[in-house]
Amino acid sequence: MIACDRCDEWYHTQCVDMPDLEVDLVDQFICPVCILNNPNHLLKTTYKQRCWAGLRHPNPLSPEACHKPARGAFSKYCSDDCGVRFMQIRISEWGGDKAALWEAVKDAEKREAVVVRCRLDSDADNGTIQGVGRHGPAFEQCGWDQRLCFGDTEVVEFGADVLETYEEEQAREVKEDEDAMQVDEVNEWWCKGKKKCDRHAGWQKLRLAEVEFEKEMLDAGLERLTTQERKIRKRMEDVIIPNAQRSSAGSGPLQPLNGEILPNDSGKIRENGTKGKKRKAELE
Repeated sequence: MIACDRCDEWYHTQCVDMPDLEVDLVDQFICPVCILNNPNHLLKTTYKQRCWAGLRHPNPLSPEACHKPARGAFSKYCSDDCGVRFMQIRISEWGGDKAALWEAVKDAEKREAVVVRCRLDSDADNGTIQGVGRHGPAFEQCGWDQRLCFGDTEVVEFGADVLETYEEEQAREVKEDEDAMQVDEVNEWWCKGKKKCDRHAGWQKLRLAEVEFEKEMLDAGLERLTTQERKIRKRMEDVIIPNAQRSSAGSGPLQPLNGEILPNDSGKIRENGTKGKKRKAELE
């Protein structure tokens, strides 16, 4: 039995007039009911490529012939064994006559390439090609623009003007002159000369070098400021931490053993009765 890939109904191969040997070759099966109910969809059953050995068999419809699908782009045979058997049969047909075999292949040539030709009938494709042709010559211009030298402030000011006058800029037509310098409304100029302009030769590399140098200078300045910040933080720590330790060490008066409170600068603890005992001993 075989199932329809559209309605999932199962059918006997005899009921849909399909030989049992072709079941393995079916790629997508569409039952007759689905084909009848959908006449506008052009539904039909599709098959896989059959093994070349089965197609070249003396009786391709016999059960002895190979009815398995080929391996597609990998091989025109269903397996390596099937291909070897087919070639052995072909070689045996020549009966060992090498002269006849050479006569059959002497005119064979190596295939150089497979060329696929496509015709562009779409208007969209034709329009795209024509558009590329129109914009092609623009790449042959010098392209130097004075605005490449703008600083940060000038870029901000120019950007604001562009946003305000965008529609006017779109409507304004520029007269094309390949050998002249063009001037816009803000008195900035750009070159529309030849690609290898004598006046601005190599401006792309020079501008790139300027940008890279500016980036290196900014990186060096950032590194210098970072180093200064670290030094300042280190000095702040050296000043704050010793003061905190000194204030904690001298926060209160000394406490002697006899309970008498002495100032911090005395440096000694008075012993009770020691001096009086010495004088009494001298008098005796």
